[in-house]
Amino acid sequence: MDGAKPAAAAGGKHGLDEALLQIVHQHHHQALRQRQQTERAKKDALRSAVRVADLLVDTVDGGVQELFVNEKRIELEARALLGTIARYRKQTDQWLAATSAINSVLKCGYLFLGTSSISNGALLPKITSVEISEEFCDVRGVGGNLGEE
Repeated sequence: MDGAKPAAAAGGKHGLDEALLQIVHQHHHQALRQRQQTERAKKDALRSAVRVADLLVDTVDGGVQELFVNEKRIELEARALLGTIARYRKQTDQWLAATSAINSVLKCGYLFLGTSSISNGALLPKITSVEISEEFCDVRGVGGNLGEE
């Protein structure tokens, strides 16, 4: 029986070595699978973080870009308004000068016609407003001072 025990012990030792080897092998495969899953999860997380960062940058940049576009549009509209205001100011000054000249001419012409021997104003269509203001007002001695006679 002594001979049977060493053979059984040797077979048990061999089975134990195989079981231990199998456990180590399984542990190695599980660790490898776990490492691969961890690496995949890291890559997915990194991709997601990059995507979120890109979306945030696009959102912020889009808002900033929209602000710059609006600012540029407002600036162009302001310049156009300043040009329009300058044009209207010039036109207003021209209208004021023209109406002032017409008023002066009418006052001088009225003063002259009211006191002259020309009763129907037959000469007036042939005389320009500049001539009226220069000739009639100077002839009457008004000379631009309408309040004085």
